[in-house]
Amino acid sequence: MPKFTNQENSNGCQHILSPAELGRLFREERKRQGLTLEELYSLTGLSIRFLSEFERGKASASLGRVMVALQALGLEMLIVPRSKFGAAQPAIPPKPTQENSP
Repeated sequence: MPKFTNQENSNGCQHILSPAELGRLFREERKRQGLTLEELYSLTGLSIRFLSEFERGKASASLGRVMVALQALGLEMLIVPRSKFGAAQPAIPPKPTQENSP
């Protein structure tokens, strides 16, 4: 199984905190399955440009197309409360407000 810098729970689920982490996980899984971007294009109809940008963590990737790409590799997203996964820190800290600013 590939090594990931993000957390993995005992079920093999990945804790993704950013588009870059999702793209990296996707690329590693695609390569593990021995698929090229061209082959993935043939399977999904998603452009090679989109797939490449997704793998590089482009934040504006369409969620619908991301879901199609994930499903093509047998992956899916699972949304759970943070408290169920562990005490990971948010990728982007909350903006200070008057209440919590120094």
